[in-house]
Amino acid sequence: MGYFERENRNIMNLLLWINQSNGDTLTAIPLMEAIIKQFPNVNIKFACFKSQSYLVRHLPIQIIEADGNYRNLVMRTRPDYFLRKIKPFIKPEDTLIHLWGGLYNLKHIWQDQIKTFNQQCANNNINLFLDNSEFGYIELPIVDVNVKANAVYVENSQPVSGQTNFQYDMYKLGLMFPRINFYTVGPINFSANNVHDCSKKSLIELSSISRKCKLILGKGSGPFFCTLNEENKHKTKVLAGLMGGFRYKFWNLNDENTLLLDTEQEIFELLRPINRGQ
Repeated sequence: MGYFERENRNIMNLLLWINQSNGDTLTAIPLMEAIIKQFPNVNIKFACFKSQSYLVRHLPIQIIEADGNYRNLVMRTRPDYFLRKIKPFIKPEDTLIHLWGGLYNLKHIWQDQIKTFNQQCANNNINLFLDNSEFGYIELPIVDVNVKANAVYVENSQPVSGQTNFQYDMYKLGLMFPRINFYTVGPINFSANNVHDCSKKSLIELSSISRKCKLILGKGSGPFFCTLNEENKHKTKVLAGLMGGFRYKFWNLNDENTLLLDTEQEIFELLRPINRGQ
């Protein structure tokens, strides 16, 4: 069902918005899917930065694109700046819902994403309450990607939020584990047959690449969140070097397949059996 079909019912109009980085925008996807499923008479508008809007185009919603760069700290910490960008698209019948869990000091987990929405609804006197009993996987469109055998996905880029300073040494990993094909989300400055630079790929393409990988080495930013689809739920996923208030298992606190690691040696132990073809 398309957005304009839903609009004709004219029951309730929600304008959901997020002025944060890619990971936060990705976590809004299963939330909006839950709203659509649980409240079919609600029309959804979603406002995000223009560079992120492609991530939600597969949903039956109206998208509002805001000019600006999510890497700009002012744009992320001053909501009024963002709201000024989208003001021309706000209608009198729209109720604005801010989806950033940081409003309530919540974590980057599914249950807290639901809590943020429910709290915002309560604050706006909206009689909606989302049930979180069905886990919200982050599903992006599947596209055709070429991935070689024995593949490992590596989030070697630096997170915008600064939750870790861990560095994946791709040159060393490529030499130590020649039978593994590493797919890096960040650029590399060398050439190797088994290290593949995917820094020009979109998060949709990276999500599809991750589906064909045996292991996900992450840091907890957008390129990690785009791997959190149902197909990957049983794969080992690493969050390396998380610090302070970020030290927890992102999106699913109880996921036995997500590991919080801190050293290269721990990473090596995961890679050795893959390199042996196990």
